[in-house]
Amino acid sequence: MPQHSVMLFWLILTLGQASAVHAQTPPDVQAFAEHRDVCDVLRGEIPDVDKKARVEQVINDINQHCEGTDAALQHLKSKYADDTQVMGLLDQYEPTIETSQ
Repeated sequence: MPQHSVMLFWLILTLGQASAVHAQTPPDVQAFAEHRDVCDVLRGEIPDVDKKARVEQVINDINQHCEGTDAALQHLKSKYADDTQVMGLLDQYEPTIETSQ
């Protein structure tokens, strides 16, 4: 649990700095990037399967932060298709991370 807290603190600090650098990035794109960056970090945090409670916590966190990001990314790419700066940022994200249900 402490390792998870340290990582989230580092992520929040890094995201704050990244947001300042991209002051001209539209607010909806900034919000998406911050949300999706947390999602992507959590996706890399799956612990050993023998730690069942931790696995369940991480999966719940992933579901909370990742749900809807595929559609949001697609929407933003359509909205800002003519903005090369925004598209450069959005193109860094995988277009499909959610599983089909």
